[in-house]
Amino acid sequence: MTLAMSQGTARFLLTLGVLAVWAIGVAAMWRGWRRRVRRTALAPLPKAPEIPGGDVVPVLLGVYLGTTTAGRWLDRVAHQRLGGRSSGRLRVLRTGLLVRRAGFDDLYIPAAALRDVRIDTAHAGKVIAGDGMLVVRWQHGGADLETGFRGDDRGRHREVAGAVRALVPADALHTATQEAS
Repeated sequence: MTLAMSQGTARFLLTLGVLAVWAIGVAAMWRGWRRRVRRTALAPLPKAPEIPGGDVVPVLLGVYLGTTTAGRWLDRVAHQRLGGRSSGRLRVLRTGLLVRRAGFDDLYIPAAALRDVRIDTAHAGKVIAGDGMLVVRWQHGGADLETGFRGDDRGRHREVAGAVRALVPADALHTATQEAS
């Protein structure tokens, strides 16, 4: 019996080893994502009103960047698919904020849940210079969250931020300003 392997057997074993390492890596990523979903579990999100009422400002087309834990711009909320990025439409209604997300359920944030809004350069792993994106801080079920949106027309970010800020309850905006300083 010889100790030398045939070239075909060696290739087969090497391929098997690479596939095993790949499968372990995929399983670890899947397990980590499932853990993130459990860690970021939220109560069911509110449904958008059937008749949402008039828009405070014209609809802003752009990209929904995802929702993160407030103050942690890289900590995406995986639960209820809030961490996914997609094209979208941002509507500022008299009753709250409505984000229509392509491929995902709509995200409705009632005015009472709003805490603050700012124009920022970084959110959910995305960095854009200048008036890069709107970041809306809100509360849901005891969790402080931040949702990012980058409008196609960045010149409208200040207008939309002003409209959202007008919806934020006065005591919530005062508290958010104190926490930031």
